[in-house]
Amino acid sequence: MTHEQFMQYAPYAGLIGLVLAVAAVVGLALCHGRLTHLRASLAEALGEPGAGNIEETLLRHTSAVAELRSDLARLQREHSLLSDRASHGISHVGLLHYDAFDDVGGQQSYSAVLLDDHRDGLAITSIFSRTSVRVYAKRIEGGQATQPLSDEEDAALRQAGGK
Repeated sequence: MTHEQFMQYAPYAGLIGLVLAVAAVVGLALCHGRLTHLRASLAEALGEPGAGNIEETLLRHTSAVAELRSDLARLQREHSLLSDRASHGISHVGLLHYDAFDDVGGQQSYSAVLLDDHRDGLAITSIFSRTSVRVYAKRIEGGQATQPLSDEEDAALRQAGGK
């Protein structure tokens, strides 16, 4: 191409360059808008307004997860301890009211059995008469009495789930 031919098309080349520059600026503006939208979406997804750097956000979340795992392990240990303690608390009860003597009414005598989840506990019997009240206690281990039980104590033990 000669110099005269080039000069003939020079105004068109400038115009084409201008059009390409405008197209590049428009493309850059569109990319910037899309990037801004993506950053806003990321911040919303991570639940933090203005969460710019994803690496910092992931480090914070990783640290939070590690802390939650530590808390969970502590809570599991506490739950185990409390469950063990609760299994030794009174959780099974049997109670029987009766008249111990023919001349005393109102079923003021009673036998009560109190057991934990291991079926360990005690039987308490209170016998009411016109002149006195007597109270007896007997140990229960594994649902079995360590001493002979009266018929009433035995019935209360069956109510509590022993035997």
